[in-house]
Amino acid sequence: MTKKLENYFGLSDAAHELQETIVPDHVQWAFEDQLKFGDQSDGKQVIIGIKGSGKTALRRFIEERKDSIVWNIDCDHAYFDFDASTIKGRSGIVKNSLALDLLRGFASHLTDVYSDNTLDKVASKAKSALEAGIEIIKNVPKALTLDQIDMSELVKPKASKYVNAAREKVHSGLMEALEGKEAYIMIDDVEDVFPRLETNPSFIEALVRAIHDINRMSDHHLHVLLFMKYGVWRQWFENQTEYDKVAHIIQEISWDHDALCLLIAKRIARIHNKDPRATNSENLWKLEFAWPKSKNFRSFSRNLTKYCVSGPRDMIVIANRAKTEAKDEKITISHIKTILKSYSEVKTYELAADFSGVYPEIHRFVERVFQGCPEVMSGSEFAEWIETHALTDEAVDNQFRKWEWYSLASKERLVSIMYQIGFLGRRINRQTIIYAMQRPTESTAELISGQLEVHPAFRPFLATTSSDK
Repeated sequence: MTKKLENYFGLSDAAHELQETIVPDHVQWAFEDQLKFGDQSDGKQVIIGIKGSGKTALRRFIEERKDSIVWNIDCDHAYFDFDASTIKGRSGIVKNSLALDLLRGFASHLTDVYSDNTLDKVASKAKSALEAGIEIIKNVPKALTLDQIDMSELVKPKASKYVNAAREKVHSGLMEALEGKEAYIMIDDVEDVFPRLETNPSFIEALVRAIHDINRMSDHHLHVLLFMKYGVWRQWFENQTEYDKVAHIIQEISWDHDALCLLIAKRIARIHNKDPRATNSENLWKLEFAWPKSKNFRSFSRNLTKYCVSGPRDMIVIANRAKTEAKDEKITISHIKTILKSYSEVKTYELAADFSGVYPEIHRFVERVFQGCPEVMSGSEFAEWIETHALTDEAVDNQFRKWEWYSLASKERLVSIMYQIGFLGRRINRQTIIYAMQRPTESTAELISGQLEVHPAFRPFLATTSSDK
């Protein structure tokens, strides 16, 4: 496998994609106009999606805005040094301490990064804001050691007035430092930034509320955006206390067939030095793909899009693997079919990447319970299948009963979980079936009463059986 072909249509992980490709490859979502960025003083601030749905690509696209100041917090640029599972308290209390820590971190970032360039005045004022906040926090016993804050001390009731005062002081100092410049704090890989936060739903809620508070205080000058995996969000959603206070700032990422086709079309345009605005996806695809005259473009391209569980990452992986098979030829259906078995195995085990924090060993459950199952059944029949092949199967039950997501769940609840992770979809009509990629939340009642199907991406590895139902 040559390096050129294995990444022919680009890297599957946007975190490692070349900077110069981020803007030309970007596929615009309808919700982008509703995000809090640019000159927007309000809007969506928390973007959720499963692994590979395009969260990091969107973050990097926003980062490319001209003349903006950006502080990225992710697994490669960590700042916080506490275990999120140890921070206890109601979200309304914890949020103020988190807001202060975020603002302190941003002030520190400005001080460190911009002190030796044309933004040295920004850095100087940010340093003053940081120092002013620390002086106030010194009034909280045991909260400060060598300028390092102990978060567990800040969330105590007696610290509240000092935390609020410090937060307002640091924020006002930062607004003065920015002098109207556009700035961003963007948090990606949130489960790595705040270790074990998935075990503490109240902390997740407090973090979202802290972000909302900072954004409300900052008008359009400072934007704080959080990019969260669906599994982390789900853990919070199922254990919420004040979710309604921030539900309006949350945006789910979803992809459809046309958007995925455009994703590849724009990359083909870049490869062939074409203007993607001058033609349509079909004409661009013809430069790299070949399909029989008996099939139209939509039916052929469905042979790629139907195997996408998450969206763009899967689409790029399939296209790159097919190109590796095709080599110098155009990609045909035979090249796509050749790579499906190995791709399907990877997708099954990748379930752990997004959901292991919420549903430990979920990939093992899928592999063990659904080997050889029918591809299409009613929701109630899938529930019965789970009961027969898991709940009343002693060996399987013994393997998973140590996990609460399994031991406390009914068979109907387990069907709902299978939909949430993208394993099952619900058929709406003859032409349409929806998966979590298109609609992340469906009620258990709708799932059980409807017709469900195993996602095509998992079928080859699990050797599912076709059905006439």
